[in-house]
Amino acid sequence: MAMVANAGTPLIFIFSLGYPIIVFLLFAYSKIRKSWLPELVLIEKRRVSDIQILTFKKPEKKKLHYQAGQFAYIRFLHSPLSAEEHPFSFLSCPSDPYISLGIKVLGDFTEKVTTIEPKTMARINGGFGNFIPRYDKERTCFIGSGIGIVPIVSLLRDMKNHPPKQQVLCFLAVNIREELLYEKELREIADSIPQLRLVFYVYQEDGIRYSETLFGSEIPEPQTYSYYICSSPTVRNIVVQSLNRLGVPKKQFHYEVFSY
Repeated sequence: MAMVANAGTPLIFIFSLGYPIIVFLLFAYSKIRKSWLPELVLIEKRRVSDIQILTFKKPEKKKLHYQAGQFAYIRFLHSPLSAEEHPFSFLSCPSDPYISLGIKVLGDFTEKVTTIEPKTMARINGGFGNFIPRYDKERTCFIGSGIGIVPIVSLLRDMKNHPPKQQVLCFLAVNIREELLYEKELREIADSIPQLRLVFYVYQEDGIRYSETLFGSEIPEPQTYSYYICSSPTVRNIVVQSLNRLGVPKKQFHYEVFSY
């Protein structure tokens, strides 16, 4: 037993020295990388119900690389919020001449974001996330509600330049019509893409909630779609359970989560 312990001692010693060095190097890399992130200037802010829309001018030198449906971390510079960094979804798509984010005003940080004035500089670190459909390989169904419609709006906008090859269904639900961001633009996009069927639900007007009955009547052959769901955890559970009962396996569900 002593021989085994002694044989392993050099490896343990090397690991004990190497681990702190690796951690330090990763920390240093993170700091250096963030200092090279593109700086964007806020050119417009707009409040729609409880959603704050921030629009930035695209950087001219350092490009911001992201895909429709992704999110980014934002840090405001030279402001009371410069010590904090938070993730928010892109509302724009990569081909847009600007960059915009959709933020639900809920909590101290997002309340303070509403006070940020145009011309404020920000660093945006992104894009992140795997909320990226494979239109060429599968039939797709988007299901969003509330602030969860933001990344789906980004995906729909991206279809103008990258129309899907397979059938796409899209269901967007909000409480009041004001929360239905860019409704006219989205209807025009849907009208121009034969493979896309877009359905809006406004609870104040139609009283409709997501349910097994609704999906059963609106989605032909539900087992043949991959589902991209962005909503509150409560609504997401209702959607998943409803589709499960319609025969959709768990492997066909994808969620918008703020993760690398």
